[in-house]
Amino acid sequence: MNPLSKNFVRASLVYFFIAAILGTIMISMKSYPAQLLFTHVHLNLLGWMSMMIFGVGYHILPRFSGTPLAYPKLGNLQFYIANIGLVGLVSFRPIHPVARNLCKSAGDFRRLVCV
Repeated sequence: MNPLSKNFVRASLVYFFIAAILGTIMISMKSYPAQLLFTHVHLNLLGWMSMMIFGVGYHILPRFSGTPLAYPKLGNLQFYIANIGLVGLVSFRPIHPVARNLCKSAGDFRRLVCV
């Protein structure tokens, strides 16, 4: 397995364990803040699932075509941007003023989004 695929799989496992710990904490709490649910869901979907799909894809797809990656540096760039973006998403959403104002606004759809 090439280092790029290994990095994606490792990152996905780290996100899985963090999300599992958050899920365990949420089970033990009777009431939990919406930010904890947001973080748990996004670490599972974007962290664990997406990073695993990227890692497996970077491992399998070049073997299907029989050629190495044309631009491996773009894969590394994707790895860093995806991880920085995910950590930024779950870290800075609660303090972002636009997100706060959207969640305080009226509207059924916005209430569903801001759970």
